[in-house]
Amino acid sequence: MGVFGQTLNKITKDKLYGISKKLYSEKDGLEKYLSRKTCELFDLQDKIILYDLTNTYFESRMANSKKAKFGRSKEKRSDCKLLVLALVVNKDEASEAHLHLGLLAYWLVNTVRHRLKQQGIHSEWREIVRVMNTQKVVTTCVENDKNQIVRIRRCSEPKEKVMLIYQALSYRQAPFVRKKSVVPKSENLKNNTTESVRIMSG
Repeated sequence: MGVFGQTLNKITKDKLYGISKKLYSEKDGLEKYLSRKTCELFDLQDKIILYDLTNTYFESRMANSKKAKFGRSKEKRSDCKLLVLALVVNKDEASEAHLHLGLLAYWLVNTVRHRLKQQGIHSEWREIVRVMNTQKVVTTCVENDKNQIVRIRRCSEPKEKVMLIYQALSYRQAPFVRKKSVVPKSENLKNNTTESVRIMSG
C-alpha cells in the first residue's frame, strides 16, 4: 500500500465498500477510457460478436433487473432468471480463428444431438462422449528382420450403445478397420521411449 501513500491499519472494510460504490458510479466512463486506450496502444479494432457463449442464472428474484429474463438454462434452472453472455473480441487473426473454431464445435455438437434426438436418443453430451469412449483404437508395434518398426492399428468392436449412436447418425461402426505403417527403427525411437514390442490403447 506504500505506492498509494496509505498504511494497512487505515484501510477498513467500510472504506473499501465506499470506494467500490464510487468506482461503480464512474464505471461507464472508465470502461470507455480503458477500451479506447487499449485500442490506441496496441492498434486494435473492437467489434461485437453476437455469439451465445453461455448463460448464467440468478437464484435471487432480480425484480429490478431490466436484463435478466426467464429462458432456456443450460444448467436446467428454468425457475431462475438468466443473462446470456455475449463476447467482445479484437479484430485479429488469432482471436477470429479461436472464435470460428468455437462456433464450429458448437454447431457440430448441436447437429449431432439434433440428429440423435430425431432417433429417440436424448442423452446429455457428456453421456454421449462417455459411451463413445468405450470404443478404443489398439496399436500393436513389432520390429521386423529389416530393423523396421511395423505398426498395426485396429478399432475395438463397438458395444451396443455405441452401435445405436452409429446407426442413428448413419455412420460406419468404426472410423477404420485396419491401418498398417512401417518406419525405420531409428525414426521410431525419436518419438518413443517404449520397448520395441508393445500393445496399447489410445
